[in-house]
Amino acid sequence: MTGTALAGGLALASVAAGPAPAHDLGGGIIHDGDLDGDSGKGKHNCNLIGAVINSGTVTNNCIRIGTLNNSGAGAVVTNFGTWIGDLLSNIGGATVKNVGTWNGDANNASTVVNSGIWNTTANGFTNSGTLITTGTLNATLGGLINTGIVDAQGLIRGNIANIGSGTLHGDGSIVGGRRQLPQRERGRSQRRRQHLQ
Repeated sequence: MTGTALAGGLALASVAAGPAPAHDLGGGIIHDGDLDGDSGKGKHNCNLIGAVINSGTVTNNCIRIGTLNNSGAGAVVTNFGTWIGDLLSNIGGATVKNVGTWNGDANNASTVVNSGIWNTTANGFTNSGTLITTGTLNATLGGLINTGIVDAQGLIRGNIANIGSGTLHGDGSIVGGRRQLPQRERGRSQRRRQHLQ
């Protein structure tokens, strides 16, 4: 018998481990189907730790700790629970919907819909796609850097840099930050102030 010798002459047999499956929580999740964090589909624990690379449908109803790379028109991630980790990329027509709480920075080149609370943690929220926020975007750490479209119907906290052809519109509130307008909008705003004086 091969293995590890234990006290008293007993031996612990060796067990060969096969390759880790793609859904191995220690090494992250590479996903291209349906994964529901609470319904039993995909059968996994409610609290997940590890990076996610997604091109399918992921629904989180629990606590998810790990980064997310989301790509492709069929890629939809919906967070009803708590997601702790950066949205490293959201590209190729992918969608991220946050209804719960997301704690992490973001790099969006497709679509993010936030009706919950999104808290950036260091580098802020970078948007070159479409960001629709009816909830709270707390970007006090790193700010909101926009070269795409932001439809702000909720609350945005932190500095906002609207660069180049970036568009920011909506009825939402901006608190505790400074809004940096593109050069063409800054000129119009300055002329309006001079006209009112």
